[in-house]
Amino acid sequence: MPVNATMGLAFAACGLLVAWYRPGNAIGWLLLADGLGHATTAGTASLALYGDDAGWPMPLVRGLATAGAHAWPWSIGLFLPLILQLFPDGRPAGPVLRWLAWATVATAPLFVLKMGAGPQAPSFLGA
Repeated sequence: MPVNATMGLAFAACGLLVAWYRPGNAIGWLLLADGLGHATTAGTASLALYGDDAGWPMPLVRGLATAGAHAWPWSIGLFLPLILQLFPDGRPAGPVLRWLAWATVATAPLFVLKMGAGPQAPSFLGA
């Protein structure tokens, strides 16, 4: 959780600065979205742990855990690769990277489903 919280803060802060000064550049918005994905995972994991200890209803705790498990894969499966592919001006540098960006967008949901919907319980629930 501390790693996701730190990454969430760092990516979101950088994204906010870039988006503020260059709103037409996709890099800032992607950095901001990447940070929000990591921060969502950190927040929902903390809430799920607290709720589990406090005796919250298990469907609510599992819902929080599921939301957290599905948030960070968007960051590393979609936003971060697009940041690298669109750097520095927010547009692909050529036709190959344009194709690669579309392939990244098309396959990212599959990565999210694989990582978020695995049979294992989230590690922060101690299972």
